[in-house]
Amino acid sequence: MKLLAFCCCLLFLIFSAWILPFSSQASTIPDIDVNEDGYVFVSGIQPGQIHLISPYGQLINRIQVPSSIQSVDHLSACPCGGYLLISDTANGRALTLNDRTGNQINLFSRIQSPGSVSVSSHSTRHKAIADLRKNSVHLFTESGSFIREIAGSTMFSEPSKIMMDRQNNLWVLDRSRGRLLRFDPRGVHTFTLQPGRNVPMRDPLDFSIDYGNRIHVLEQSGNVQVFNAQGRHEMTRNLQQVINARPLRFSINPSTQDYHVIASNGQYFHVHNNMSLGGSLQNLSTERVKKVIVLRIGSRIMEHVGFEMMLLEEAPFIDRATQRSMVPIRAIAEIFGADVSWNNATRQVTIRHQNQTIVLTINSLVAHIGNRQVQMDTQPVIRNSRTFVPIRFISEAFGANVDWIPDTQRIIIAH
Repeated sequence: MKLLAFCCCLLFLIFSAWILPFSSQASTIPDIDVNEDGYVFVSGIQPGQIHLISPYGQLINRIQVPSSIQSVDHLSACPCGGYLLISDTANGRALTLNDRTGNQINLFSRIQSPGSVSVSSHSTRHKAIADLRKNSVHLFTESGSFIREIAGSTMFSEPSKIMMDRQNNLWVLDRSRGRLLRFDPRGVHTFTLQPGRNVPMRDPLDFSIDYGNRIHVLEQSGNVQVFNAQGRHEMTRNLQQVINARPLRFSINPSTQDYHVIASNGQYFHVHNNMSLGGSLQNLSTERVKKVIVLRIGSRIMEHVGFEMMLLEEAPFIDRATQRSMVPIRAIAEIFGADVSWNNATRQVTIRHQNQTIVLTINSLVAHIGNRQVQMDTQPVIRNSRTFVPIRFISEAFGANVDWIPDTQRIIIAH
């Protein structure tokens, strides 16, 4: 009996060691993509949702996908915006979704087991969907008409990541063989990038291509190997050293060549082309969705990020005496759901938001926040019959974040 029990335990341990790797592979790995406007889309963090990150680094939406989708295993954003191409591998579905509402647009029913997907940035836009069961890649027009199927046969055995470049060439990462292959728009194999004496590429995890046709390969180690269009190695970048986390997937903004990285534990990082950290979100699953508006000094255009732009009656300006940014309060307050009232007798403006009340007096440095009296370094003024207030003081009083971009004289307000 003891021998039988020992054998059973041994078999259980062997079975567990064999099955666990397959179980971990079956779980959804996050995917990430960025469009030409700098909007970042992340899947695989929470079931039934795609996280949308603004070009300024704030989580601005959790897009709800149709209930028929079991999981978003792979995604690709249309470069100029409008839709996402996604795949639900377990459910055998590949489709396009509106990139703001999540509503279904097209369904690609001919794919048996969809894997990685890609939308090209060519003016004649093509879509590519890997079929894992057939070990092939299907090409479609933007409207969804079938173009051709590129079979792996002896060329590749695992299309773990595919990408279409600006010339409508198809690139396939075959992780099982550790190499990248390129096919022209006719489906003809034209190039292979694989480890060798002049190709320091080990265990490729993901890749992306910029508008200069440079190939950026993310390795399991966290290094990014950069190659030119002919496959000559240009540089090695230690991405993990910058983000101090284990990268899972990444996407490159083809215009700026900035990296957008999704790492373990739902962490998101924006890494500039010079390998400096541009921003991060520590946990997308718990991050609060924010409203973001963008103002520019001297411009009446107010960008409510993710929505229609608005035209202000008066443009923001910089107070020359204090170098503080002054903005027309009413339109901005309404975006964040605050109420603004004006008392002509006392020349005071009162701003109420949730449980917070701020009272400002024209041409006075004294402000009242609730029962507290606070000294400002810039006084509110009336200009062309509009009340202007120091934006940083007001925003921070309501718990909003304010960023100033000096190169473009933009003010980013997130709440």
